[in-house]
Formats: sequence, structure tokens, C-alpha cells
Amino acid sequence: MSKLRMYLSRNFGWILLFIILIVSQTIYLFLNNVDVRDIIYGAGIDFFVFMVFMVINFCRYVKKVNILNKIYESAVGDYMDFPAPKDDIEQKYQDIIENINIYRKDIESKDMRARQEMIEYYSMWVHQIKTPIAAMKLLLQVNDFELKDDIEEELLRIEQYADMALQYQRINSDTNDFVLKKVELDGVVRDSIRKYAKIIIRKKLSINYKGTDINVVSDEKWLGFVIGQILSNAVKYSKKGEIEITCTRENDIIYLTISDEGMGISKEDIPLVFEKGYTGYNGRSDKYSTGIGLYLCKQVLNKLSHSIRIESEVGKGTSVIIGFGDMK
Repeated sequence: MSKLRMYLSRNFGWILLFIILIVSQTIYLFLNNVDVRDIIYGAGIDFFVFMVFMVINFCRYVKKVNILNKIYESAVGDYMDFPAPKDDIEQKYQDIIENINIYRKDIESKDMRARQEMIEYYSMWVHQIKTPIAAMKLLLQVNDFELKDDIEEELLRIEQYADMALQYQRINSDTNDFVLKKVELDGVVRDSIRKYAKIIIRKKLSINYKGTDINVVSDEKWLGFVIGQILSNAVKYSKKGEIEITCTRENDIIYLTISDEGMGISKEDIPLVFEKGYTGYNGRSDKYSTGIGLYLCKQVLNKLSHSIRIESEVGKGTSVIIGFGDMK
């Protein structure tokens, strides 16, 4: 549709009103016996003024349309030089577009940060996983059957890194595979203990777990990942002593506590341990630390509507407490 037709369509009401006024004025003058020449002269002046107004207004309309076309055809940037609004309605439209543009930039910024964080994490992950792979290659070259336990430990570390990478990708995706149902807590805990049993024995640590018959409403797979990660940290940062796992009920809340007698966490590190990439003093002293494990645990438990907190003292050990409601 041409600009002229669009303009006439847009201003049809005003044009019709002006024509009606001219016709009404002409009829009124004619009925009052005004000279026909005066009537024609008056109508001609009215029409001339009307046409001048229409031409000026049409030129402004074309200019505004051309500016808007340039904005439409160009890439949407941080600043869009809109033509001056004609009225409050046009001003509101421009405000709405500006708000949409701000929202778009916010989404792009978040998406860019997420992609950058993903790249940084996987770059770190690739660097970390090279260590156990290289260690396995050296152990295999020795061809000593007694090194079987060392190889199994390195394989377990690779499996753990791969699992963390998979969970990291899932937890940051728009969709998840959470399936909430009644879960036997005892089974999930024992599966994690069996997974790290050989390392616990090799490090001459002891496990104190008396079992539980408590059920919780959770996702069994994700909860197993969290408990396994916490138990792995307890084993990793303990050189001796006991790892105690207890399950208690306080009112309507179930608490699962995993305690160790390891090196502990300093007070200044405790508020930061759930931040992504934060390793603290203990993590910096351990070349295998990624600073992702507890971050993932926190994110998973938040999505499951569970809680997690840490109590620790340097040199005496650490307790990680998970809280959730139960299903009787």
C-alpha cells in the first residue's frame, strides 16, 4: 500500500469531517441567499487551506515513516533515534519499544554470561580430567597388578568429573528431568558409601552409619548425586578419622548429616563455598578441586526445595546438613 493511501486511511476521519463541514457551510450560505460567486469563493479558500494543511501534514508523515523504516531495516542497537511523538499514544508506543529493547539486552547479557561460564567451566573440566587420564596411562605402563586399586581410583575420579559435567549441563538448561517421588533415604546413602568404599578403605577411614527407615520426597537420581558429592568431599579432605552419617527428624523436617574429622573449613570460607568456582584454602591446596561440586549441590537442592548448610571448624572437621520434608 502506497504512503498516500496509508495516510488517507489513517486520517480518514478528519478528512471526512472537513468535507462535511464545507458541504454544511455551502448549504447554509445557499439557503441564506448568499451570492453563488461568494459561496464558490469561500469554498475555494477553504479547500485551498485544507490542501495546504494536508500537504504539510503528509510530508511530515512521509518523513516519520522513512525514519521508522530505517530503524526497522537497521540492526537493533542500544539507542534508537525515534521521530518526535505526535501525541501521548505515540509516546507510549515508543516507551513500550524501549522497555522491550531493555528486556532484550538483559536477556542477551544473561545468555552471554551463561555461555561464557559454560566455556570457562568446560575449559577447566578438560584441564582437570587430563590429570587422572595421564595418571592411568603411567600406571598401565608399569603393568603391575598391585596398582589395580590406583587405576580404579583414577577411573572413579574420571567418572566423577564426567558426572559433574553432565549435571552442570542439566542444571543450567531450561528443562530438567526431576521426578519427585517417595525415596528410601537408606538406599541412596548406602549406594554412595559402596561407590567410595575402596577409597575409604585405602585411606584407612571408618564409616559410622547405622541405617534409617525414613523416606523423603525427592528425586532419587539427583539426591544420589548430591550425597555422593558430599561424601566424596568428606573422603577427599580427610586423612584419618571417622565419617559419620546420621538421619534425624525435627518436627516436620528431616535432616541428613554427613560429618568428617578432616581439615575443616575456615569461617571466612563457609559463606562462599556454594559459589561457583570458589575453592577456598582447602581447594587451593588440592590440585583436583574444581569449586563446582558444592555449587551443583546447592543448585540441585534449591530446585528440589531442600536446604543445605555447613558447620565446620579448622582442624576438627566438617558437617554438611541437608534438610527436607518427609512422606510418612
